[in-house]
Amino acid sequence: MSTTPQTAKLPLGRIRDSCDPGSFSLSPSSTTQDALMSLFTHILKIFKHRKIFEDAPSFSVVYAWDQPSHPDLPADSSIVQEMIRWFEDAGYSTMYSDSTPPSEKAVIDGQLRLLPIAAYPDSVQNVILCGSKLLGHYMARRYFKKYASKMIQTYHEARQNETKIPISQILRGVQQKYERTASRKFHHVMTELALLDIRNAYNEKSTVIPYLLNGDPQSCLPKYITIGSDNLRVQRGVDGSKYECFFEILGKLVGSSNRKFDPGPQHLIPSMIEIYKRAATELTDMDRVPEGFLEKYQSEANRASDDFSSAQRQNPKGIGVSAVREALDAYHSDIMSIERVFGETLPLRKHHILLDKIFDSTESDTFSDEYTYICLNNIFNDTKLKGGSVGRPKRILIHGRPGVGKTTLCKQIIDEYGRKEVLGTMFSWVLWVPLRKLGLDDSLKSFFRSEYFHGKLHEDLLAEKLYQQVFGEDKEKTLLILDGLDESSGWEERNISELAQFKSIIFTARSGRGKAGSAVYAIADLELEAMGFSKREALNYIDSQIAIKSQETVNDIWFFATSPPGFDLAQIPICLDILCSSWDDVRLATPSKEIIKLSVLYEVVVARLWRRDILRLGKRDPSTGSVMTKDILDAVRDFSRLHRLIYKEMAFLEALAISLTREGKIDFGHDEITATIRQVERDTMLLPLSLEYDLRNLSFLHSDGCGGYSFIHRTFQEYFAALWISHNGPSLRGYLASHVKYAPAFERIWQFIAGSIQTKEALEEFFDLIESEPRDLLGPAHQWLLLCCFNEVRHSLRLPTCTKVIHRLARWMEFECEISTNSFLKHCGEYPDEVIEIFLSNSTSRCARRILNSARGMFLSPMMIELLIKRVNSESLDAHAFALGLLYTQRYRFSLESSQKLILRLAKRDDDTGYGNTSTLHKLSDSSVIIAKSLLYIFKYPHKLGQDITVRHLFSLCVHLNYKVDSFLAATLSGCMTLLEDKDEAIPVRIAAADMLQSNCCLSDETVKSLAEMLRDSNKTVRYSVISAMRRQHSFSVDTIEILTTIMKDDDEDARHAATLVYYSYSTFSWSDIAALVALVWDSNASIQSTAAVALGGLSSIPDDAVAALVSLHNHHNKDIQASTAKALGKYLQRMWLTLSRPSGDVEAALIILLEDPVDFVQIEAL
Repeated sequence: MSTTPQTAKLPLGRIRDSCDPGSFSLSPSSTTQDALMSLFTHILKIFKHRKIFEDAPSFSVVYAWDQPSHPDLPADSSIVQEMIRWFEDAGYSTMYSDSTPPSEKAVIDGQLRLLPIAAYPDSVQNVILCGSKLLGHYMARRYFKKYASKMIQTYHEARQNETKIPISQILRGVQQKYERTASRKFHHVMTELALLDIRNAYNEKSTVIPYLLNGDPQSCLPKYITIGSDNLRVQRGVDGSKYECFFEILGKLVGSSNRKFDPGPQHLIPSMIEIYKRAATELTDMDRVPEGFLEKYQSEANRASDDFSSAQRQNPKGIGVSAVREALDAYHSDIMSIERVFGETLPLRKHHILLDKIFDSTESDTFSDEYTYICLNNIFNDTKLKGGSVGRPKRILIHGRPGVGKTTLCKQIIDEYGRKEVLGTMFSWVLWVPLRKLGLDDSLKSFFRSEYFHGKLHEDLLAEKLYQQVFGEDKEKTLLILDGLDESSGWEERNISELAQFKSIIFTARSGRGKAGSAVYAIADLELEAMGFSKREALNYIDSQIAIKSQETVNDIWFFATSPPGFDLAQIPICLDILCSSWDDVRLATPSKEIIKLSVLYEVVVARLWRRDILRLGKRDPSTGSVMTKDILDAVRDFSRLHRLIYKEMAFLEALAISLTREGKIDFGHDEITATIRQVERDTMLLPLSLEYDLRNLSFLHSDGCGGYSFIHRTFQEYFAALWISHNGPSLRGYLASHVKYAPAFERIWQFIAGSIQTKEALEEFFDLIESEPRDLLGPAHQWLLLCCFNEVRHSLRLPTCTKVIHRLARWMEFECEISTNSFLKHCGEYPDEVIEIFLSNSTSRCARRILNSARGMFLSPMMIELLIKRVNSESLDAHAFALGLLYTQRYRFSLESSQKLILRLAKRDDDTGYGNTSTLHKLSDSSVIIAKSLLYIFKYPHKLGQDITVRHLFSLCVHLNYKVDSFLAATLSGCMTLLEDKDEAIPVRIAAADMLQSNCCLSDETVKSLAEMLRDSNKTVRYSVISAMRRQHSFSVDTIEILTTIMKDDDEDARHAATLVYYSYSTFSWSDIAALVALVWDSNASIQSTAAVALGGLSSIPDDAVAALVSLHNHHNKDIQASTAKALGKYLQRMWLTLSRPSGDVEAALIILLEDPVDFVQIEAL
């Protein structure tokens, strides 16, 4: 017997649409109508009873209300309201509709749900747009098109600028302005249509389901609906009765939704449609209902309902997308935090890893101060790809040094692109795959099961469903993150053809070394470098650490982190974590005047963690048998004395670490633990029987709760492996003579070993081993190994060895620079000053320029700056650009003496300027023109230098030098004014001088007066540069305004126009000045008239005669003048509203006429 309840009747059946005479329909009698309504209502009750819409996507309904003023333009809003009730009857709870009456003008929160899904947290997933003749009438109005365009523009600008003002408030401002102007012609659905235009602009057309109530699609629906794919459209008559249309809409809403179980609603709905259609067909042309008709079809609906429920219960393979999503979200919630060394967690979104673009050899090596850093939220934006083409990257390779935060970055990518509120916009699935967990024979499906769904009910089915989705219908919208190419067993190589099917993949690997020739590297179209923390991020991290006990300690860490050697460590998150948590211990372990070594950081933190673990393990003093307490441990300052308590556990961890590293493993379990215990007990000592039990209490290991372990960070595994090699002397020679010498997994190990060597003799031997065979002489691996180890111990090496290594690295650096633009130049900061000094002494100017281009993030020592200054040949234009670039990129590190030397070298040029130079920066009154010439000379040859140096660079430099030398900026700008007034000077130099003046919004009155006189200059480009400089000023003196007023009456039409353009953005004038401006409204030159009109509109207070002059222009035959008038009157009207004043009827009437002008750009200015 059916469990589905019976229902009551609802009105209307399958009828002809009176508004669409040609549409297909049937005309049953009132009796048969009642039967069909009862069947329809019964089906809705079944839907509600089965709760099939619990996981259905949210949606909103957009429609026009019928208007008595437009009886010939039906909206059929009653049908829509009836449909809304049907959704409620069917149990569809995630539905939103605007029941606000047409007189409501505000942008309400419900309407904002129509914004793009990725931008607004409450946005609906779908929209039902009900097209009608009245809706088409609204869309056809010209001012609606301008309104929608303005809404899109405002929304886009708000998102780009990341303003703190709520988006609702910004859009409401646009809506209110439009409503006031449009008055009675405004209707609330126009705002909804404008918001849908925004949704379409952000590629979310597929979320809109058009429902055509009457009329034709071309005139009653937006053009973006009817252009291209229109498979979602539902149309009354064409698709049947309104009941059948409702079923059709239901099917489209849930057709691609995330179902928790299959079969889902998309399986039950078609069954019900088929039953309803058979019932309607049977009643065709009948006047009465056959006996038992309703019972027959209701019984069929009940059976279909019961079959559906039985299929869900009996078919576990019916697990749907929603169940997979739910399980995957649970997995993500467990991993979405940053765990610090001592166990605390940090929020994932608080500290971001810096990404820098890696250029290939096709990129330019000219100077630029434009940062190549890429934000996480735009890594998939269009950019220059490998090979030089521009487009959206599909396969991104991210390199990074050990500990720099690559795995944290992967989690941040999941958070950025995979959280619920943005899923579906760019990606439907974001999957993190740590390659270390995949063996050669593993499949992605088996990985999904073991990693994402382990221990879940139906884990096999969940993995199967996810695999089907990402390799099936969602293949184009899946982002795969393959983390740790250097940690893999080669799985990605074996499965490269499978991976190539994905449109979007991110790979991570240690810094560009290891598998550079692999197929994965070949398919990457963009390479990024994970740089760790930026300086600002590092300082913010230090400030946020509550564990730091005093402000003095904070200041010490700050100072260390912003110094040249210190920042190399501070930008690595795990190193900065250790610095903040163990600063006092690190300083005690580092001899005075020596830099803090990486090996010392780990030595200190390992000692601190062992002190904690000694208490956890309940260790006893072997001499007395007493249990160790915190007080006893704190009293033991020399950690080596505690070694007797933990040497067996140390031996196990060291042996385990080297074994895992040799085998390329990070995760381990029972087999690896047992094998290591047997090895240690066979080779050295017996281990405690409690060892396996104690592993869970060791701070160095992370347990997955299922018998699996890993070191808390890969660098700790490498540290313990380094200890094992150091304690086994013969092994060091063997490893350095084997194939693992240049393996990425051993890179940090060699650095740790170098830092742990205590004597100069042992260091000499270690570097001899590095230089011995095998050697990668043609590739970067050997030089990188040499550099890492040298940086760790350079202050401990004997001078001959130190000199030898420095010269080798300098030769390699020059070789790399000549053959490639990327290579090590991204890591110039990791080279010692001595290396770069030798490199610059011997290298070509091309290499020096490349060093400069990398120098914006480097700490150049005074010695290096002096060396670079000497490279400047005052007669070389290329050297001139190099010198200016050096001044700009290093302006915060240049001393006054260095700045002076470099500018003097530039100024001592015997060229065609006619200026000699023996001045210094201190004699500004004598040298201002010469200094300006030295800076601006570069613009004399713009075609040779492209955009290497801009006025913005030079102005920023002058501002900085102004802090070192009083009045430097003012004197330089005075020199620029002299150059600008010199009509014999090269035009590009004069324009650059004007642009320098434009950069300052507080020029002296004398300078502004001189600029005003320059409005009569015969060169149009110079005039416009002068206009821009004047419009940047906050105020004009009386003398300047008098000059402008005089020029506005000048016979020279160009001069009059220039003066009027200066007035364009100035708002405070005397009455006489305004009178001069009003007179220009009647000028014979249309351009002057237009500019004068806009200038009047910008005034803070407009006299009546000026308003009258503007109103008189509203019907001018020149459309440019009309547009300017519309803009001016719009500004005036806005100010009147802000002061709660009412404008004259003439102003309102003029604006309404302009709004209805057939020319688009006139209308848009009137908005």
